[in-house]
Amino acid sequence: MEAVVFYSRSFNSTIFKFLGKHSLKAGFGFRTLHDFGTPASGPTSLGFTDVFTRATPQISTAGTGSSLATMLLGYPTSGQDTVVTNFDDFVRYYGVFLQDDYRVTPKLTLNIGIRFEYESGVREENNKLIVGYGPNIPSPLQQNVSGLQIPGGVQYAGVNGNPTQTGDPLAIKPAPRFGFAYALNSKTVVRGGYGIFWAPTFFNFQNAIGYSQTTSIVASTNGNFTPAATLTNPYPNGLLQPTGNSLGALSGIGQGITVYDPKTQSAGYIQQYSLEVQPQLPAGFLITAAVLGSHSFDLLQSGQNIDPLNPSYFSLGSALRQAVPNPLYNNGGVGTLGTATVSRAQSLLPFPQYTSVTLADSDTASNRYYSSYVRVQRRFANRLTLLASYTWSRSMDNVIGVSLAGASQIASVSGAQNAYNLNGEWSLSTQDIPNRFSTALTYELPFGRGKPFLKNSRILDYVVGGWSVNAFSVIQIRISVVSHPAEQ
Repeated sequence: MEAVVFYSRSFNSTIFKFLGKHSLKAGFGFRTLHDFGTPASGPTSLGFTDVFTRATPQISTAGTGSSLATMLLGYPTSGQDTVVTNFDDFVRYYGVFLQDDYRVTPKLTLNIGIRFEYESGVREENNKLIVGYGPNIPSPLQQNVSGLQIPGGVQYAGVNGNPTQTGDPLAIKPAPRFGFAYALNSKTVVRGGYGIFWAPTFFNFQNAIGYSQTTSIVASTNGNFTPAATLTNPYPNGLLQPTGNSLGALSGIGQGITVYDPKTQSAGYIQQYSLEVQPQLPAGFLITAAVLGSHSFDLLQSGQNIDPLNPSYFSLGSALRQAVPNPLYNNGGVGTLGTATVSRAQSLLPFPQYTSVTLADSDTASNRYYSSYVRVQRRFANRLTLLASYTWSRSMDNVIGVSLAGASQIASVSGAQNAYNLNGEWSLSTQDIPNRFSTALTYELPFGRGKPFLKNSRILDYVVGGWSVNAFSVIQIRISVVSHPAEQ
């Protein structure tokens, strides 16, 4: 069972100063966000077969042997247990800001501000963390293998000059903001603004390779003639302990690994802008017409495999599935690479010592959203308020893969269509809703003080006064087309 505790430490301070037409505000903020936890482990799993209760332990004999009997004797034939390590990953944040609300004239007010931020990469209290992948560092496997290039390996925090945090965080993240409100006349207001906002880093503690270790039960040491493990002592030689970072670039060999992108500088930033005109028309109608949008850059995303087969090999067709001699066999290959043969495709990967190398938290996603809307509001004399709005919008992004959930379908695609052409991911967002119409109706019930009924009793006013009834409706059009690469 996995145990996770999220906690934080923070300090914030803000000062205000009114200076003539200026309303000044400045502040400072600091926080650390921690994700402390232990990966899922135990209890041990046990399996039983009939090998210790049949007539011939090495050959199945009909009519003899029972898995239940083996269990009652207390001789497990399979099982495993995992020793895990606690992790305490955290991120530090500092920010300062200055803002001035300047009333230039009775008709014009300006809002001007600037914010500077710094946010670290993910750290771990005791450096139990893989901070990235070095594609060009020499692999220790290379010295025993010829005829096959084996570059790259994982990078542990603080080892061999590696950084102690993930990514390459920016030293300063500036965030200017500007806004205005101008009264054209007594019944028309124009508002607008522009600002840059930096997204906060999101993360979960990383169960780093090497900091958990699984021990499998050895059922017998003499061909199942006698058991080597019992229920009272399933691991007579003890449990294997985590190796930590001692294996260095040999960690994760023979499996798919996921590592933080060492080039990530931030969780991304968003440029937001808006322009709004709000006239009050006869008969009490208040109309708002506006355009607004946002451009988001360097957003975090995960799922990019940097160890894919190069498309230049696709012409080999079925030959990619053929078994070829494995140069890593008896030369450091373990797991799926510990066999005498591997598929030709595996031997042609950029990093053939792994089945995949997937980057987490890469700052490679971007999004563009723009829209316009019209909103009409009318407050009637009988305590009825009507609000209706229509929005047209367009949202596009280059997020890797898609994830959709709907009443009639659930579809998902992970990874890029072509890892060698990420520009091909630019398309309509799965969150694109081009047309949306909504209404809201509010009716204040006629009870209590100032209302036609039950208005003279304070007690009844507390009970029935101030209530309202609301009704909402939304009509929207959304068309999402999901193309599965495997089906193309």
